[in-house]
Amino acid sequence: MTADPPHTTVHPLLLAAGVSTAALIVYGLTLSHTINAFDSAAFVAGAYTLGIVHATGYPLYLLLGNLAAHLPFGSPALNVNALSAVYAALAAGAVTLLAYRLAGRAHYAAFCGLLFAFAGTVWSVAVLAEVYTLTALLLGGLLLATLTWLDTGGRAALISACLLAGLNLTNHLGSVFFVAGLAAIVALRLVTRKMRLRTGLLALLCAALPLSLYLYLPLRFLADPPLNYVGQYFDVSLATPGGVLWMISGRMFSSMMFGRTPLEALVSLWEGLRLLSLDLLGIGVVLVAIGLPVLLHERRGFALFTVAGAAATLGFFSFYDVTDSQTMIGPALVGLMPLVAVGLRRAGEFIQGDHSACLPAQTSIEIGLGLLIIGAGLALSWRYIDRSRDDLAERFAREVLANVEPDALILTFWATDTPLRYLHIVERARPDVTLLDRGWVVLGLRDRLLRQGIRDERVAGVQAALRLIEQVDGELDTRPIYVTSNDGSLNRRFCLVAMGGEAGLYRVRRAPLPGEICAAPPSDREEAVR
Repeated sequence: MTADPPHTTVHPLLLAAGVSTAALIVYGLTLSHTINAFDSAAFVAGAYTLGIVHATGYPLYLLLGNLAAHLPFGSPALNVNALSAVYAALAAGAVTLLAYRLAGRAHYAAFCGLLFAFAGTVWSVAVLAEVYTLTALLLGGLLLATLTWLDTGGRAALISACLLAGLNLTNHLGSVFFVAGLAAIVALRLVTRKMRLRTGLLALLCAALPLSLYLYLPLRFLADPPLNYVGQYFDVSLATPGGVLWMISGRMFSSMMFGRTPLEALVSLWEGLRLLSLDLLGIGVVLVAIGLPVLLHERRGFALFTVAGAAATLGFFSFYDVTDSQTMIGPALVGLMPLVAVGLRRAGEFIQGDHSACLPAQTSIEIGLGLLIIGAGLALSWRYIDRSRDDLAERFAREVLANVEPDALILTFWATDTPLRYLHIVERARPDVTLLDRGWVVLGLRDRLLRQGIRDERVAGVQAALRLIEQVDGELDTRPIYVTSNDGSLNRRFCLVAMGGEAGLYRVRRAPLPGEICAAPPSDREEAVR
């Protein structure tokens, strides 16, 4: 292992603060001011009500989000969105500190921090309510503490690493492979007697302590908050140890965890690698290739820890059959940043050679090139990531609620459900209507069938469609029913009348009224996209 070269007098904390501030300014300019579709609006509603969202529960995120959602200024949506930006900016600062330890020069560390901050995988989730930036912050801290412990052997660093490992497990489990890597290092040192048993038990206690946050699940489930996906769609009680384990292990999505064939997983892996290369603006891929053998030579244990964690993350999510699996590879990007830092240092040393007198000129050129690369990345990505004027989800939800009749049942589907649920729960808009997410109905039925030993996906789909038709048939004469897309299973049994407007809302009828036209059934391609 080589010592970190003292090339700069800039204090690392000031450097990290500068990078975090620059990132926060850009995030603020591109921040969403309102709700967004998919999980984002549900996370805001969940944080506001201390509700039960989908697996794995995210207690740390919801508790911190609740504080932001109830600030005396700004809307709940704006404040929880802004919290994502704060997490991402602090994560960029953590990456900067990590890079400083490995690269030893201020401008190398700053480049790594800014490259990470404005990577599409990070920036795109830093401007709306999502769990991924908190994961990036916790994982960046975990890598920094682990590196410090491996370098110095200090107990304080080990305790910090274990506490951060436990906190990682209370948020998104995409970082679980890095936590497992830390556990493997600790176990190996215990077996080889390089660590005292008392120290190992202390490490275990520190990692387990944050897991007490999962008491959130039974406590809030028993309180029956307005947002409670498990209580509404699943026959599972989170007030039992088995229910808590079911939630934490993500069993509601168990059919999706390895839902792709090896060929599909290979395609997904290639797409993940392509996205990471775009995140690193191409040059980062070269630096990773340069840094890997150097880091293996200098800090083999840490290199294996971070590379194995990144590789396992990419591999797992390649098999995970959900539409947003590519947004979950952020931990892999965090794990690759040490290689970028070491690769940058090694490239600089190679260019410098024995000409130390040329170092000031080389530094100036490197800073200029770094700023040019980061600036080009900002310019190319800004228009695609900027959410500052994006109010599509809010406009959709408000239009739907403004156009449905009193006491209506609205059949939604994931992306269309969460903005409606936010307005319904947080703003108490249209308390007379009932929302039913068809996707959650399928997941709940699939879980019940799996526990009965029935694993055929088609059975769950057919039974869910039949159950939905039965419910609509039983309620259609007593209340108005609407659906937010042209559902093929409903279209073949009922008349779906397009309501017009931007929302794409359909009124469900047994037969069209005079002057109304039933929508044509969707094509197979449209059904697949939906």
